[in-house]
Amino acid sequence: MDQIPPTNQNKVAITNHKKALDMISNQQRNASYKKVMQITREHLTLTSRVLSTIIHVKFIEKTIEILSQTLLRPNSMLFGSILALTASLISFIYVFYYEYTISNLEIILSFGIGWLIGIIYDYLKLLISGK
Repeated sequence: MDQIPPTNQNKVAITNHKKALDMISNQQRNASYKKVMQITREHLTLTSRVLSTIIHVKFIEKTIEILSQTLLRPNSMLFGSILALTASLISFIYVFYYEYTISNLEIILSFGIGWLIGIIYDYLKLLISGK
C-alpha cells in the first residue's frame, strides 16, 4: 500500500496530541495509576495482592528499575545461569565419579563468574556499538 505523505494538517494534529499529553498533570497520572492498580488487584488472589502492594511501593519500584538497567541485565543473568548449570553438572559428575563431598559453593561462584562475564559483555557491546 502507498503511504500517505505527511501534510501540514497531519503534523498539526500530532503536535496538538503531544501538547494534550503534556497538559496531563502528575496528579491525573497518579490518580489514573492508582485506579488501574486497584482494578487489577481486585482480580488477584490475596497473596498476589500483598506481593503487588509491596512491589509497587515507589521506593521499591524505582530500586528494581535501576537494578534492572545496571546490574540485573538479561545477558548477565543468562551467562550466569548457563555457567552455573555447566559448572554444577561438571562438578557433580566429578564428585560422583571420584566420591568426594561437595560444598555447593561451586554453584554460587560459577553463577557469579558467569554474571560478571555477562556484565562485561554487555558493557563492551555498549561501548562498541553504542546500543
